[in-house]
Amino acid sequence: MATKTKTKTKPKAKAKDAYDYLLNRSVMVQTVTMIYTGKLVAIFPSELHLVEAAWIADTGRFSQAVKSAAFNEIEPFDDEVRVVGRGAIVSAGPLGAAHPRSQK
Repeated sequence: MATKTKTKTKPKAKAKDAYDYLLNRSVMVQTVTMIYTGKLVAIFPSELHLVEAAWIADTGRFSQAVKSAAFNEIEPFDDEVRVVGRGAIVSAGPLGAAHPRSQK
């Protein structure tokens, strides 16, 4: 009869938040009604906090805009921190370049 050998298992790592890899990076967040850009500085269960945020009214060619952060129409917010509700997020990801800060 074969004997079972016990193998040591490592404790499972605590699950990270899906947005952790974006923390302190320039991001684009698409919600059901708007697109925001900015630097993601805080992640909470119900919201994301962006600084230097802007509303992107027109992305132009989407894949090119994400790579270059060169959007057709940009409206920067004056708020110190912009709060985005996570329930409204459709997608979020890093920008290939620094987030825009000038009105266009």
